[in-house]
Amino acid sequence: MKENIRKELLIISMIMLILANAANGGLSIFSFQKLYVDSLISGYKAVAKDLLNNVGGFEKAIEKSVGINRMIQELKHKNPDFDNITIALPDGKILYSTDVGIINKNLPESLKTDFNSTEKKKKVRNLKQYIPIGNKYHILLPINDKTPKWAGTVDISVDEELISKKCNEIIFRNLSVLGLTTLIAAIFVVLCSHYFSDVSIIKAAGKRFYLTLFLIIFGSQIVYTFYNVEYLTNRYKDIAIFLDFGTVMLISFIFITELLFFMSIFIDNYAKSKILKFETYSVIRPDAFVYQVALALPISFIPLHAGDIYIPISGLSQEFVIGLPVSINMLCTMIAFLAGGSWMDRRGWQSLHLWGIFLTSAGALMCGITHSIVEFILYRGLVGFGYGLTFMSYMGFVYSNTDSENRTMGFATMSAGMFSGHLCGGAIGGMLAEKVGFSPVFIISFILMIPAVIFPFLFMRHAYQKKSEPIHQTDKDKKADIRATLKFLVNRNILSLLLLMSIPSSIVFAGLLYYLCPIYLDRLGVSQANIARLLMINA
Repeated sequence: MKENIRKELLIISMIMLILANAANGGLSIFSFQKLYVDSLISGYKAVAKDLLNNVGGFEKAIEKSVGINRMIQELKHKNPDFDNITIALPDGKILYSTDVGIINKNLPESLKTDFNSTEKKKKVRNLKQYIPIGNKYHILLPINDKTPKWAGTVDISVDEELISKKCNEIIFRNLSVLGLTTLIAAIFVVLCSHYFSDVSIIKAAGKRFYLTLFLIIFGSQIVYTFYNVEYLTNRYKDIAIFLDFGTVMLISFIFITELLFFMSIFIDNYAKSKILKFETYSVIRPDAFVYQVALALPISFIPLHAGDIYIPISGLSQEFVIGLPVSINMLCTMIAFLAGGSWMDRRGWQSLHLWGIFLTSAGALMCGITHSIVEFILYRGLVGFGYGLTFMSYMGFVYSNTDSENRTMGFATMSAGMFSGHLCGGAIGGMLAEKVGFSPVFIISFILMIPAVIFPFLFMRHAYQKKSEPIHQTDKDKKADIRATLKFLVNRNILSLLLLMSIPSSIVFAGLLYYLCPIYLDRLGVSQANIARLLMINA
């Protein structure tokens, strides 16, 4: 047994600090940038409000009104951030502009927005704050006459480089604060590793050691997040700030907890010559956490993405088709449960585990690449089948490495890792989708599956099962197995469990949570990040 582990403790603590703060910083800057750009765009819209009121207040139609050219020139002079201000009719014909060269021409097709249709559909997800074209951001606002009726469109363009420059200045300041808080936390980590240098001291301290590390790392993140919230609330009064950074802090809290759990396994195992059997089940939690984070990234927008790539399929309604990815996913998961049990009995959990993650990651990658609704449905089935195999491998791992005294604790440890990952993954996926779109999130999900493949080779090899000799069954044995299975399925208690609880609850769970909720909330105009936050409550 190695007693003095000061150097090893310092290295792993520093890695934990860097990983935790990098994750927190990445998510925070991601949210910070989005909120800051939104605040700039909102400011530009507020400035243009007087123009909208004045133009819409004319008695005559806007094409016959006098003085509009003067108003837009004055507005541009007062707001040097504006590159160009254009007023066009609903059909796209440009009537007035600070760029006289485009008057009487038409707006580009990508800028022709039907505000009447938008109001009817209430599809806020499809009505962006701005539309990027080339190196310009175009902000579109409707002009309503006294009826009120949509009479025209104001197009305010802003140089993308100008907004990027302002964002980069803020991000640089943000990174400076992150670096400073990380440096201060690193000093405390060094002091902590100096004090807790021996295994005996760590064991004597017990939970206090991990609590100390948690307070150091999470405390630095609280300071960093407080700076972000304070900065934005002084400039952008919106509850979205607290929702975004509250979500980031919750994810950070869970992430640090999982890192500390992994660290406890490392410390416990590093000081021993071999790992005891009753402790082995603990290593399933980090692997389950990483896998579930990757798997859950797209969970809040599966039917929405299906709706975006939907094309009519003969004889099937649109609502039915966009619900199929969720249904096929669950159907294939159920099939994998049945197939995985037999597979694991013959070849052990490790083969099942690797194949499960491989199929899940392949399905996630193809979901991000395809633009066909039929292929998307099939690939979600592949993801579901892979998940079923992986879940069964986790069950097999725990069962193989526990006994009757600690089996319940083993399954609880596995479930904790999976639900923690599901909670984090869904929230992160919603935030990412709002920024980069749906398809890239599937690609990110595929990339995050890679650590879940590597982890077993590094930390779970000691628990690999030796391949057992195949059991040869006679025809009589096979018939007996079939009869026993049928007898089990027609048992009154089993039928009651399936028909009155398992199947109805699964239908409600899948239909309400993963199909109806995202579609309903999207039609209400709820942002993708907030849809993901609402689904987090379940986890």
